[in-house]
Amino acid sequence: MKVLQIDQHYQFGGGTEHYILAMSAELEKAGHEVSIVYSKKGERTLDTSGRKAIHVPYMEDYYPDVNRNMLKSLEEAIRQEKPDIIHIHNIRNADAVKRCASLAATVRHVQDPSFTCFTHWKLLSDCVLCTDPLGIRCIRRGCVTLGRGLVSLCRKHAEIQAHKKVARMLVSSRYVKWMLEQLSIAGEKIDVIHPFTGLPEIRPGAFPDENIVLFVGKMHSIKGAELLLRALPRVTAEYKAIFAGEGEYLDSYKSLARELGIENNVEFTGWIPLERLSEYYAKCSVLVVPSIWVETFGLIGIDAMSYEKPVVAFNVGGIPDWLADNETGFLVKRMDIAGMAEKISLLLKDKSLADKMGKAGRLKVEREFTAGIFINNLLDIYGKTLSGK
Repeated sequence: MKVLQIDQHYQFGGGTEHYILAMSAELEKAGHEVSIVYSKKGERTLDTSGRKAIHVPYMEDYYPDVNRNMLKSLEEAIRQEKPDIIHIHNIRNADAVKRCASLAATVRHVQDPSFTCFTHWKLLSDCVLCTDPLGIRCIRRGCVTLGRGLVSLCRKHAEIQAHKKVARMLVSSRYVKWMLEQLSIAGEKIDVIHPFTGLPEIRPGAFPDENIVLFVGKMHSIKGAELLLRALPRVTAEYKAIFAGEGEYLDSYKSLARELGIENNVEFTGWIPLERLSEYYAKCSVLVVPSIWVETFGLIGIDAMSYEKPVVAFNVGGIPDWLADNETGFLVKRMDIAGMAEKISLLLKDKSLADKMGKAGRLKVEREFTAGIFINNLLDIYGKTLSGK
């Protein structure tokens, strides 16, 4: 089978792009051919496999002046590659989606809430989670300006209608499926397919003696690093906190650590290559996922669990699909920094509990989140797509 993956980014990006590369590698291991069509070039190269990649600019959104040329380039790429399956990721241009669906069996993988929200994050101005479907309330609440609102609503409507033409919609969690169903996309054409992670070899021995609290993610407000920083002074055990990631808020978070008087307990590493993150998962005591937006899944959670580490996270989005409360870690009420500090303190003080939860997390990964399970599920979805079921 030949699969054509289509996304905004290829040479750089975040979790979605790493996920696409891992998925492509596993498909190739299973004997399938994969090529990539991407929209935006970048400086940092993630892929060294030599996999064929075709640059088609301006697919990611609607740009009237270049839309016709973009569609021509996209069609040429598809006809050149002759895929059995087109697997679309973060592309919102309605015409591009329809063109793909007209040329080959197509699935659309919804990786973030931008498909269902003008602000991209399903967050209102006061950081309250929005649970309403896309509609006139978006204008009333100021998520899109009145002048542009009707035009934007029309474009979003066109985007949604275009996606109804693809054979199947793939989502990473039950929460995202619910969001799509709010848009009147039939539940029977939506498949929940959880991401996967590796199974690293675990060295036998005691749980790490040093208390290391780990955060992995972009330094952006939606990822909640600020809330973790504000929770740390309430932690009642000795600790070192490592913040692995880069982003526009990095300098302000460093300043906040100084203001809180915890700068000697906190290390900001900047960007860490994927292959080096294993060192941090191996030595940490607990991973914290303080996201305040609707995380569509939260891949870093199962990454840490594969290293037998417990996780403390806010109960948002797709996180409950992988984090079993009081079993593999703790789910904390969103924005509750006191509750987060309490659970972090408990795990740092009670090494036997942390070890027990970490081992339970590893078992959960082995049973639900391996590459083999994922590929079997994905190929089953591809099969249904090709057969028209």
